[in-house]
Amino acid sequence: MSRTWGKRAEKPFALEQIMKGEPRMKKIFSLVLVAALALTTAVAFAEHYKVQEDFATFDVELDIPEGATYQQNIQPGWICLEMQFDGDAGLFFDMNIAPSEELGDVSLGDVPEDDLAAFTALVSEDFSAPQSESFVTPSGNTILLTKETDAAAGAFVSMDTIYRGFIFNLTMNHKDFSEMTDADMDMMHKLIESVQINPV
Repeated sequence: MSRTWGKRAEKPFALEQIMKGEPRMKKIFSLVLVAALALTTAVAFAEHYKVQEDFATFDVELDIPEGATYQQNIQPGWICLEMQFDGDAGLFFDMNIAPSEELGDVSLGDVPEDDLAAFTALVSEDFSAPQSESFVTPSGNTILLTKETDAAAGAFVSMDTIYRGFIFNLTMNHKDFSEMTDADMDMMHKLIESVQINPV
């Protein structure tokens, strides 16, 4: 499903290239495995959702934020889950999880420095003036956080990681691409930390 809000209407180009297994992606490796841990700022969640997917080795579950409506675009071997809040500047989340034959059985925190730089550069292609940093969740998983700093392009944030041959991509923006608040960022952190990967 294509996003219909604002100038970033299409799915991030970088993620599309990874899913297609482009040759330049052969050095980049995997998805996310993050445990839910409480943040200092409380974020309410209305529903624990089991994602509909056909992955052979694991199931994916997460918490849907309270007040958000959601819709899953069901594709073979690919998760696309959209969550949004009502209002003129309604907050919008787009979560994508996709496998790639080019990826190895490692996590983002284990890749060599050159490969981390390549992954960061790839994600940055979806931004006009990206500002990137990595952080480690309390459960030990490395996440790449990228923010748009070009005011003309509109505020846009992504969190990306790789794990066991799958790519995890979570993006956030307002409907009008207005600036993110601390509360928005807290919700994004809480959302990514609510994701559970359950082996089957």
